[in-house]
Amino acid sequence: MLELLSPAGSYEAFEAALSAGADAVYAGGAKFGARAYAENFSQEEILRAIDKCHIYGKKLYLTVNTLCRDREMEELYHFLNPLYQAGLHGIIIQDLGILRYVRECFPNLPIHASTQMTLTGAEGARFLKSLGAKRIVTSRELSLAEIRHIHENAEIEIESFIHGAMCYSYSGQCLFSSILGGRSGNRGRCAQPCRLPYEVYKDGARLNGKKEEYALSMRDLCGLSMIPDMAEAGILSFKIEGRMKKAEYSAGVTAIYRKYIDLYEADGRACFQVKYEDIAKLQTLYTRGGSDTGYLKTRNGRNMITLEKPGYQSNTDGEHPVVLSKVPVSGTCILKKNAPTVLSVACDGTEVCAETEPAQEARNCPILEEDVKKQLLKTGATDFYFENLEVVLEENCFLPVKTLNHLRSQGLKQLEEEICKPYRRVEGQADYAFQLPEPVSAREREEIFCMVFSITEAEALCDEAIDGIYLESFGLYKDSEKKLARLHDKLSSENKKLYLALPYIFRNDIKREYPLSCFDGILVRNYEELQWLTESGYRGMIRTDFNLYTFNREAEHVLRESGPTGIEADMAPLELNGREMAERGINRSELMVYGRIPMMISAQCLNKTFNQCRGRHQAVEFLHLKDRYRKEFPVLTDCFHCVNIVYNSVPLSLHAKYDKVKRLQPFGIRLVFTDEDLTCRKEIIHAYGACVNGGKISEFPVQNTTAGHFGRGVE
Repeated sequence: MLELLSPAGSYEAFEAALSAGADAVYAGGAKFGARAYAENFSQEEILRAIDKCHIYGKKLYLTVNTLCRDREMEELYHFLNPLYQAGLHGIIIQDLGILRYVRECFPNLPIHASTQMTLTGAEGARFLKSLGAKRIVTSRELSLAEIRHIHENAEIEIESFIHGAMCYSYSGQCLFSSILGGRSGNRGRCAQPCRLPYEVYKDGARLNGKKEEYALSMRDLCGLSMIPDMAEAGILSFKIEGRMKKAEYSAGVTAIYRKYIDLYEADGRACFQVKYEDIAKLQTLYTRGGSDTGYLKTRNGRNMITLEKPGYQSNTDGEHPVVLSKVPVSGTCILKKNAPTVLSVACDGTEVCAETEPAQEARNCPILEEDVKKQLLKTGATDFYFENLEVVLEENCFLPVKTLNHLRSQGLKQLEEEICKPYRRVEGQADYAFQLPEPVSAREREEIFCMVFSITEAEALCDEAIDGIYLESFGLYKDSEKKLARLHDKLSSENKKLYLALPYIFRNDIKREYPLSCFDGILVRNYEELQWLTESGYRGMIRTDFNLYTFNREAEHVLRESGPTGIEADMAPLELNGREMAERGINRSELMVYGRIPMMISAQCLNKTFNQCRGRHQAVEFLHLKDRYRKEFPVLTDCFHCVNIVYNSVPLSLHAKYDKVKRLQPFGIRLVFTDEDLTCRKEIIHAYGACVNGGKISEFPVQNTTAGHFGRGVE
């Protein structure tokens, strides 16, 4: 049976979604949710919502889908334990540390891997399943064919977005808001810089006109017509985006999708046809620049971008009911003078009996059957109403009205408790042993690795005072193997290492045969690659990049144990400040100390948006975005893997803070080169070589740099 999963940013929206036919609702509490600016639920409201779902036969999934610092991990138990005991139906998680913590402390709580984990393939799904996930939320960028492949090759539930706003970046791969303003999308505080105007340049020529300035603003997704295709691709849960939106939005969108899911489940594909008026109605409910089917049928393209100012169309006021219908029950009330007064109440096979004092002999006016019914039918603020109510009344009886009211209240309360009883759990395991910081052993010096785009660039740095080179995978061509072998031999002769940096995204249509034997190790950037190496029997060294987030010691430990031989080193998260890195410990982590930070990894392509696409197998090139403050952001168009990488306008450099870096004792430091010339690169290497060896530098070769989050961190 298909699940319709609706958003709720407030308790009112929760009830609105249920009233409109949602099978399940996802919502966030006051902490740990990826919509920090939504109204969100208090703890009491979450508990009330859980019980209401039990009563109505629905489900509530809690979003704990942000990255968590070490000092925040200890708050998790007290936040989750009451909800776990109440019978919470599932939890949506991004952070590997939280995932392990929940699996160990709350073993009967189903875990859903968030779309923030950027899951794009069956390998990633199998990896998350091995860690305890019951369900994955796929990246919005996947086609139906890719979702079907996951369904057929990973035994795990699949949840996919069917309606709502779209991010320009792969979810979980965006640091734009974080770098520019300190508001991290990974912490639920995205400021949406993708919705702002930008000028786009290629080789100095502007590509977009004044009416096409919103080059990063995606149209909304509307998959109503795709319900049969999505169901047949293996999607179990259809997810509607929108926890920041009004209750009327949740009600209106849910009602329309409920109608067509029911139509498909009742009559199948043959009778499935979407009416124009329903599509038109959806367009009035918080739609940004119109909508289309997103990536479900299209790889990317101009039609998916708003280009003109992306204003919302919204006409929700008063159109969509948000009143939740009550649950029907049957009741029997027996009033006798010499026996307790009894009210039995039954609902879907669950029955309870409440008792109160016997009826009295009537002195003047005996109570009538209609009097009893009148009081018992006043179910008020409860979730029930009497569909059938029988009264068995002995003659000449009397019972005070307040006693009847109390009897009704007790009966319905007992019924609620009995319905919820099968969902209750014992408390979680409170004595979880958190990972402690590993003792920092004195290291003679940090290793220095450089990242480059091509074999030619790598060859030019072979003789520098470095310990190794990361070579981007898009720098490999079909005839690269001989050149790679020579490069590897050259580096090996000087006791230096060569690592292959696999692509940021690893989808079925971009997987290639990599000459792994030419490399000493692999830099992994997603869970698909990690599982792929495990299943292929790879036995070399593996490191992980910054976008496999290890915000806390638990996450770092989970990742370190993964892969076929474990992880040699991870990358210290770019959003942690120096103090937070010290708390976590980075003596097994690399630290990026120089380079332009990748702020977005996008399946969209600025070349294609502005009709400049030359095909999937052209060499990489740079475009530039210019914002309203005249800052320029280089954009790498990686045609081999069909992604755009948006870099920060200025490079990160920690040369001025290297005394603090030194005290952190990182495993190594990384210099990431993008558009610097060879002379500049060598000067940067020399400068950091001096830092590593305890020296000082009088002048850094790049004048305009940023320390990133090293001093400030993120919200």
